[in-house]
Amino acid sequence: MLSCNRNDSPQAAFDRVYKSLLHGDLEQAQNEAHRECQRFRDSSPEWAWRFRTLEARAALQRGLYEDALKLLKSAPLPSDQAELVIPILTLSGEANAKTHNFSESERSLSDATALCDGSASASCGYVLKARGLLATERNQSGPAERLFELSLGFARSHGDVLLESYALLNLGYESLAEGHFDEAIDRSEAAYQIAKAIGARRLELITQLNVAWAYYKLGDSEKALGLSEEAEKLASQLGDVRDKENILTNVGYIYMDARKSDLAAETFQQALSLAQGIHAKEDIYNALRVLARLSLQTGDLANASQYAQRALDIARQDGNHLDELYPMLVQGQIAARRGDVASAESTFHEVEGDKACPIFLKWEAEHSLARLYEDEKHPDAANREYRVALATFEAARDQVRHEDSQLSFLTNAARIYDDYVHFLVARGKTDDALRWADYSRARTLAEGLGLLTKGGSAGPPPLNPQQIARRAECAVLFYWLG
Repeated sequence: MLSCNRNDSPQAAFDRVYKSLLHGDLEQAQNEAHRECQRFRDSSPEWAWRFRTLEARAALQRGLYEDALKLLKSAPLPSDQAELVIPILTLSGEANAKTHNFSESERSLSDATALCDGSASASCGYVLKARGLLATERNQSGPAERLFELSLGFARSHGDVLLESYALLNLGYESLAEGHFDEAIDRSEAAYQIAKAIGARRLELITQLNVAWAYYKLGDSEKALGLSEEAEKLASQLGDVRDKENILTNVGYIYMDARKSDLAAETFQQALSLAQGIHAKEDIYNALRVLARLSLQTGDLANASQYAQRALDIARQDGNHLDELYPMLVQGQIAARRGDVASAESTFHEVEGDKACPIFLKWEAEHSLARLYEDEKHPDAANREYRVALATFEAARDQVRHEDSQLSFLTNAARIYDDYVHFLVARGKTDDALRWADYSRARTLAEGLGLLTKGGSAGPPPLNPQQIARRAECAVLFYWLG
């Protein structure tokens, strides 16, 4: 096929390679773009740059960030042609953002923005997208969301459906980061429908990946695993290294929660190896962070400590305070396991009280404090922290809009409720234990029947099970399966 197209016009060749890229045939697009770049290198430097940019874009989408940067530096910039320079600077900004070379990324994107101030180029919407991605890599969720909203507006005003899909996808990712999981599904599904309509298979893949993670965070691991396995097959077909390692990390979480420790460890190590191979620092950090958590779960405190410290070092090198909190929590849990109560307590309080702490990490820190006080035989303090953790969780649950998601979301607090019920039973408070066990299941039903408004209760209402049994004239059985 390639030999038959050697005499294509430059525009016909460009359209053909771009179509391969759009459809997610990344390796094929990268190879064809390279050949066409070589064909026009001497006869038309302008067309050579257009194909070099396509080649770099394919490399970037495959997660080959260093390769993309080398390509973009391999020839002098066509400095007098903003239409060519803007995409080059944009891709350079994205690649440097992914490898956490933030100063270089900012420099490239600032130059691209300056060119856009005097240009009506359609590429300027992608500059907004790239600036949003830089903010995302820095965990600056508010600025990222604003930039993605601007790119969405640009896309719609210019009729650019590909950019519209990207914008919705990235807004869905920000919803995930903020813990608005059902909103993330809505935005990602909207992105998916556009991507599917234009045959953008890689975008279909990433939206599916985001939806799978949202379902996982909503407590529906079975649905998340099915979507992730489908996405992994597509990533392998497309030669998409970066998204494959993200999928592996997500699948590892599901295995870890199911206590399939060997499968989880194997999956996380594969993800770490792929992330290291493409120098994707955020993904390396994510793999290290979860390997620390898995090692803690299996009682391997030495490896847990090592992985947590490596993740913490990456966060500190990048000046990313939010990313520091996750490995800090693991370090606190390691200290608790080792009997270093003062260090554990201090760390849990530090994470819980941090203004940047996401709500799901906050309830984990509070739960860890409750367990620490229970182990140290401080029942009043433990009781208080269990209730604080459950109140934090219920406040998060109140933000979930879809009723089916509210039900599955309860999975996230199963361990807190389970530990608290056992704590109450161990102290002889069986009536309280039954009230809290029933409350964990009954809220959604009560809200659905209009008997309870969202946020309308700070704990379980009074419960008289003996009276209910007498009225029903039978024994009432409540099953609590751990």
